[in-house]
Amino acid sequence: MLPWIIWIIAASYFFYDYINQVIPGIIGPSLEQAFQVPAAALGTLSAYYFYSYAVMQIPVGVIVDHYGPHRPLVIAAVLAAGGNFLLAQAGSFGAVEIYRLLVGFGAAFSYVGVLKLISNWFPAHRFATLAGLTNTIGMIGAIAGTRLFAGVVAQVGWRGSLVATGILGAVLAALILLVVRDHPRQAETWEERPGQERGPDKIRRDLKHVLGMSQFWIVGVYITTMNITFTAIGAVWGPSLIQKAYGITEIRAAGVISMLFMGGIFGAIFFGSFSDWLRRRKLPMLTASGSALLVMALLLYGPKLPLAAAYVMMFLQGFTCNGLILGYSVAHDIRPPGAAGAAEGFVNTVCAGGTAIFLPLMGWLLGFGADFAKFFLIAALMVAVLMAFLSRETHCREQYASE
Repeated sequence: MLPWIIWIIAASYFFYDYINQVIPGIIGPSLEQAFQVPAAALGTLSAYYFYSYAVMQIPVGVIVDHYGPHRPLVIAAVLAAGGNFLLAQAGSFGAVEIYRLLVGFGAAFSYVGVLKLISNWFPAHRFATLAGLTNTIGMIGAIAGTRLFAGVVAQVGWRGSLVATGILGAVLAALILLVVRDHPRQAETWEERPGQERGPDKIRRDLKHVLGMSQFWIVGVYITTMNITFTAIGAVWGPSLIQKAYGITEIRAAGVISMLFMGGIFGAIFFGSFSDWLRRRKLPMLTASGSALLVMALLLYGPKLPLAAAYVMMFLQGFTCNGLILGYSVAHDIRPPGAAGAAEGFVNTVCAGGTAIFLPLMGWLLGFGADFAKFFLIAALMVAVLMAFLSRETHCREQYASE
């Protein structure tokens, strides 16, 4: 049971970081009133979290490879909790932005840290299943966290709610410290193998391997182009699109879009377990991306659907697009020995950087009309299909082990 207990605790920290992501949207009106800032400033505040998150992904990967995930995750949880405590005491909006950077810095360790623990504690043919379950827990955090945190804010105010969030982070830090371990006690670690050791030379070789191998770029672009649906439709464009198409209220439109994330919850579990059961990566990736392209084409260019059918189609869009988790699985399979963190950190950087580029580009295209933005979404999923086709079939095995 120990591997599962360790995974549950680490995945709970990933859940916690998703709660941190949605906080600005909930306490935004309170911050506007408290610090007399315009609503536009809240968009910048949300971005501060992702700035530190994106910049840290490759360094985080190197750190968890070199020191193991246990100690870095403890420190990260302490930083995230401390950032929330400081946010609760902030006296200016500038201080709020700085403290959000700190929370984002702590969050940067969450997903890569969990994936490293999965790599250390579970066999390779179960990696996609556990990665999918972890992704699901994060999405549940985004959905449930919004409702729970909003309820806490209503009861104790925005400062009190941030104190409560800090306490939750401190509890998770304590659990990680006391229970989580880097690897099974009897496991042979990389540095224990004859002629192998940790250090700057290995870090340099690992990064050279990852940066220079086309497969890591291919799966990174696959993840990015599948993920753009969640960010562009789910967070930016979707609500207004649905509202205008059906003439419904913002609340009902948001309900339709929420089905995108609900579908993503089930899609991550399905494609991860399906890939591990089939012992294939490429076919499930092609199935996910091809289906996502078909559903998107029907949504954007097909006949107008009844509103009830729009809920179903949005669910299917999220279900298929969350086949993106298989990109992380391929990266794990082809990583250099002892370098799961660097591999996952790199593809996460490609995703975060690509999303940061694509969203402003889509906003610019929207200025020329909705048809340009529609084509952009279709083109992104066409690229995802191409990347799935170009990806290597690993048969769910660690490639270096058979070389």
